[in-house]
This record gives sequence, structure tokens and C-alpha cells, in this order.
Amino acid sequence: LVRVSYPEGYLKNENQLSAPDRLGLIRDAFDLARSGETQTHLALELAFKFTQEEDYTVLSEITTNLAKLESLIAYESFYQDFRNYGREIYSSIVKKVGWDKRPGEKHTNSLLRSMVLYRFGSFGDKETIKKAQKLFGSKGLDPDLRGVVYNLVAENGGLKELNTLIKMYQEEDNQQERDRIGRSLGLFQDKALLEKTLAFAISEDVRFQNSLQIIASVWGNPNGRYSAWEFVKKHWKLLKDRYA
Repeated sequence: LVRVSYPEGYLKNENQLSAPDRLGLIRDAFDLARSGETQTHLALELAFKFTQEEDYTVLSEITTNLAKLESLIAYESFYQDFRNYGREIYSSIVKKVGWDKRPGEKHTNSLLRSMVLYRFGSFGDKETIKKAQKLFGSKGLDPDLRGVVYNLVAENGGLKELNTLIKMYQEEDNQQERDRIGRSLGLFQDKALLEKTLAFAISEDVRFQNSLQIIASVWGNPNGRYSAWEFVKKHWKLLKDRYA
């Protein structure tokens, strides 16, 4: 059994370690937790030491692991506590990167911005959600922010937003943009809306090679995973004929 402890103040200044070393620490901590060698709360405590982190690769590793954990505990009584924790992880970096690009910034800054804005909003930050809703449908929206906006609008939207996104998908010619919209269609919270998304996924408006992405987006949503499973069983012959 591997025992791990984090001495008080050992990451008081995370920048004493290089970004690859910080990345390695986070990855190892969550890998050990996933394997059962350590308790999960130790990995979460370590991640909380990185609230001032600015490196994209390190925050991407934290984000990936939190998303995996969120999927596992979505039905637990302490899920809201986890969402509160998630907002604290991202609150500082969101203030630093903001919504607007800065002249001469690195490509990874754009990736960082879209990642942390979405996770902060997805964990329930009301101001981030309101900003996304305000930007929805605005002309000239930065392509790097479209996924953030679509996702947060869907997560907090209803039938009107679903119909709008479906219409956008139908009218869009650019496949990359279609993919962004398609992923957002699986993020609604209402099961009836998610069933509409599943039906749309196998409609004539969606190419065969893109149907699975939309179905998977519903499956990845805790509110839609069982609906997606029933949908796949119901349409198994169609899916098998298409993709066998």
C-alpha cells in the first residue's frame, strides 16, 4: 500500500516546480486515487493547492480528472458540495483570463480561457452563465468561445434554446461549428429535451458519422445516461446496420 501525505505549505508557491512537474503531481495523485492506493480526498486537497495555477496543461489535467469524478458522483448527496469546490478551483483563473482575447497572447491562452470559463459556469457560477446567455446569438462571437456559450446555454436552457440550437445545426455548413452545436445538444437538464436530442441524432438532418457524437453527449450527461442507454437498445438494429 502506498501512503501519501502533503506537508503543510509544501506547495505554498507552486511555481517553485516546473509546469511538467506540477502536471505530474496532479496526474499521479488522481491515478493513485483511481487505483485505490490512496483516498480521493487527498487528490482533491492537492488540486485545491493549485487555485492560482495559470498553466494550461496543468489546469487541463485537473479539469479532466474533476470531470471524471463529477460523472461518478452526480447522484450523490454531496454533489452540490463538489460543485462549490469546483467553483473555488476556477474562480481566480477566470478573473485573470476574462472573456476577451489580449493582443499577442499565446494559443494556449485561448484554450485555457474556453476551458475554465465553461467549467466555472458548469459548476454553477451565475455571472458566467448570464454572460454566456447574453452572448448567445450575438454576431461576431469569437469561435474559441462559441462552445462555452452553446454549452452553458444548453445546460441552463429549455425548449426554446433546444429548438434554436437545432435550427442553427440544420442551417450550418461548417462541420466544426456543427460539432460544437451537436455536443451542446446533449447538455440539457430536462430528460424530455434530451430525448428530443436523441431523436434528432438519427434524423435526416444529421450525417451518419456525426450521430454518435450527439448520442454520446447525452450519454455523458448524468441526466441523460439512462435515456441514452434505452435509446441505444431501442434502436440497436438501426445502429448495427449503420456502423457494423
